[in-house]
Parts: sequence; C-alpha cells; structure tokens
Amino acid sequence: MIKAAVLDQAKLMQQVNDFVYTHPELGYEEHQCADYLANVFETLGLTVERSVSGIETAFKATLQGRKSGPRVGMVLLYDAVPSVEENGVYAPNHSCGHNVISGAVTGAVAALAASSPQGQVVVMGLSGDEIGAPKVSQIGGSKALTALAGEWDGFDAVFYAHPEFDNSVSQASRWMERYQLTLHHPRRFHQRGELHGSVLWTVQALLEAIRTLEEKDTQEFVMIKDLWINGDVEAECQINAHVQVLLYGLTQDDVTQRLGRLKQAVNTISERSGISIHLQRIGESYMGVNPNNTLTSVVQNAMTEAGLEVLYDPEPLPFATDFGNISYRAPSALIGTGRMGGWQFHTQEGAREFASKDAQQVMMATAEVLARSTAYLWKHPDTIDQIRAEFDPNLSRITRHHTT
Repeated sequence: MIKAAVLDQAKLMQQVNDFVYTHPELGYEEHQCADYLANVFETLGLTVERSVSGIETAFKATLQGRKSGPRVGMVLLYDAVPSVEENGVYAPNHSCGHNVISGAVTGAVAALAASSPQGQVVVMGLSGDEIGAPKVSQIGGSKALTALAGEWDGFDAVFYAHPEFDNSVSQASRWMERYQLTLHHPRRFHQRGELHGSVLWTVQALLEAIRTLEEKDTQEFVMIKDLWINGDVEAECQINAHVQVLLYGLTQDDVTQRLGRLKQAVNTISERSGISIHLQRIGESYMGVNPNNTLTSVVQNAMTEAGLEVLYDPEPLPFATDFGNISYRAPSALIGTGRMGGWQFHTQEGAREFASKDAQQVMMATAEVLARSTAYLWKHPDTIDQIRAEFDPNLSRITRHHTT
C-alpha cells in the first residue's frame, strides 16, 4: 500500500526535484525554492508557516491526521553547493543531492496525506546547510540554529534522509566547531621591507601553527576554511586579515583539546608580533549524532520492506553535521540511501549524477523509506514508548553540550 501510494506521487516528486535542481541558490538565499516548496505543501493541504527561528528562507509545513498520534519531523534541504569558478565567482549547483531530498520528502508526505494519516508530520524546510556558503560561514547551519531555538523539542521522532554510499542509519559522526581569527595592524609602514611583525608575517605563523595542531600531516581534524587579507603592501599601508578554522573531533573533548592548542598558539604568536589576534567561535557547535537504537531498527525494517539491501553497521561519518544537534533534542535517525559506486559529491560530475536516472531511483526509494517508517510509528504507539525510554536518559546532556 505504501509503495503504491509513493508511486502515485512520482510525477509530483520529479517536478519538485526538477525545480530545485534548476534553481540553485546559496544557503540563506533560497527565496525561489523556499517559496515554491511552501506553495507545494499548501497545495497538499498542509498548514505552512513561513520563516522559522528568524530564518527568512526556512518554513514549517504541518500535516495533521484525523486523529491524534505520534508527531514525526522530517528535514527538507534545498540549498545548493557553493562551487567557485576559476575567476573566484560563486556558481552554485546541486552536487550534494538536495534536489533529491526535496523531491523525496515531498513524495513521502503526499503519500501519507493520501493514506488517512493517523498522526502528525512536520516538514521543516531548512536553508543554509552547505558550510561553504558566505552566509552560512557567518552564522552556521540552520539545523543547529533551529535546535537551539527549541523547534525540535517534543517530537516523537525526526528523520533526515540524504543520498549516500549505502542504505544505512548512521550511528556516529564527528563534532565540529568553527572559529575565526581576526587581525588588524595598529601602525603604518614607512618603507618596503618593514613587514617583520606585520599581519602578513603573523598570518604565515598562524598557518604554520594551525598545520601542526595535529600530530600527523593528514589535516583530518583541522581545516583552514577561509583566508582573507586586505591591504596594500606599499609604504604607508595598513593590513587586516581573518582566518577561518574548522576544528573536528571524534568526541567533544577532542575538539576542546584542539581549541586549547589553538588558543595557546594564538597567544604566543600575538605576543611575538605585537599584533592583537581576536579568536571567536562562529555559530553553534556541530554535535556528533546521538543514535536511537529503537528508531534505527524501525528505519532498517522499512528499508528491507522497500527492497533495499541494508548496511547494519556503517562506518562513522567522516564529517560533521548539525543534524547531531537535533538528535539531542528529539529521537532522530540520519538515513542514508545508497547508489552503487556512490556519488561524486561537490563536483561538476556530481551535479550531473544528481540529474540522472539513478538519482530518480534514490529519490523514490527515500520517499518510500520515510513514508513506511512514519506509518509504522503511527500504528505502533508502544514503539514510541520504547524510543522515548531510550532517548530520555540522554536529555540531561543537552544543556552541557550547548553551553560548552
């Protein structure tokens, strides 16, 4: 029944997919996509709230069933990857599959709406996911921001599905914090060659210090995201700079230890150069995914019923996602829907892959998994009790993580 209901929405799903794919917009600038998607959900009979947690291009769409039941949330993304051309101009494209996510979530909700819903579904249309977009670099991701604002509190389950290499539910991801170092030289130079102790010298020293924050040279847990220097190297000049650094860790303590070493390096270099270096965290910490075993089993069973081969013990994700922040607010499942050979994420080839028939098949499979998982929770309140019992002991960790 669910499979047939999803298949009935194939045309709508492809229309949504095509619109988002052909309207690539950077994070927090997705005005066309946000408006289009909000209109689609209104047409499906959902109650739509435009602008969420002060984010203009985010929205909330609610499907209320005929009777009370579990409250299920779904994350819907539609921002594009901020690819940069050789001339330095941003040329966004959909090489991360957010068009597929948009189509899949729309299809799942449309199928559920047509099948006498027995609970509530809330679609949270979230902008600003890709961390390289200019505005995302300034304030962080919207999943973390909406989690901090309490938008996810009170949900019985939250699903976030993303195209991946395997059909799986992730049990671990990395922690991440973003820091900006800002430098301003307090004096002018009166002749060339007087740059020792300058911003340029200081930036060079900072880059070397950042490179050596790890014991090995892989740069797996420390990344320079952005480097900006403004000024004239001629006489009578002033120079300003900022360096944006991403600190990763397998645990929160890992990130804290790397931050301590970064602070120590910054203080040492500032004293040697005589230049003040301001270190500031940008946005919220990205938390590692907090898994829920019961909810994971529900999704894995839905995958099996959809005819997918499930990877039950996936490797930890080698990156951070602010969906981890949501997973500390409500029981959550980070769902990956796989493609043979994977995807070439964030590349021109990847953009072509996400317009292929393979992407369409993944979209359909994702919609079916989301719809099956939600329908199961609606019909089995005892499972919700188990999910909650497993999640509630973790609630005490929320405050500590958000205030660190």
